[in-house]
Amino acid sequence: MHLAVFFSVLASSGLHIHALSPDYLACQLQKAASSSPLAGCPEGTLFVSPTDTRADFTKVQDAVASLPETGAATILIGNGEYFEMVNVARSAPLTLLGQLDPATAYNPGGNASQRNLVHIWNNLYVQPGMNDEETATLTIAPSSGQNFGNTNFRAYNIDFENRAANYSISPALVTSITHANASFYGCAFASWQDTWYTGSGAYTYAFDSIIYGKTDYLFGFGTA
Repeated sequence: MHLAVFFSVLASSGLHIHALSPDYLACQLQKAASSSPLAGCPEGTLFVSPTDTRADFTKVQDAVASLPETGAATILIGNGEYFEMVNVARSAPLTLLGQLDPATAYNPGGNASQRNLVHIWNNLYVQPGMNDEETATLTIAPSSGQNFGNTNFRAYNIDFENRAANYSISPALVTSITHANASFYGCAFASWQDTWYTGSGAYTYAFDSIIYGKTDYLFGFGTA
């Protein structure tokens, strides 16, 4: 483990519902089929779902790529598995919301991520000629020529995974965050090696979240 990074994951106590945001919970809860999935969401929220025909996109990355460079944005991600890599280069604030089941969202006990319905994952691992960062499921970093990336990235109730360990035991990142501010609430991050990378100039924060890994699962040069 690289000791240049200082990391702290804060776990909630009591009923373990602290990662449920009062600002976004109404948006995150699944709705009846007769209601809009975006009921209770901030104006302009995009909806992503692999199965719901009302969705704006079926892939999270397509929704992110559609956003303008300026103006805060919110994306609601519907229940499901998303086999993809997400790259956030815009500097304006971005919030990703994982959909939640009203029947289990308030369940007490355990880590908040146990209630998550959204799983974003890939299975890339470091091979000859590759850098660690190229394998990350979630990348938050500035575009070429920019000094700083996202000023306020937030994710609620989403599981981010790199399932490369099913095929090879090798460095396989879940997050790669450099020159950006990012916070996570009720999320989970799972890989075997090099799960979480907080790079130069990055400030990261995780609340009521859990990070899984076996080797060097926390590393980097930023502040976490």
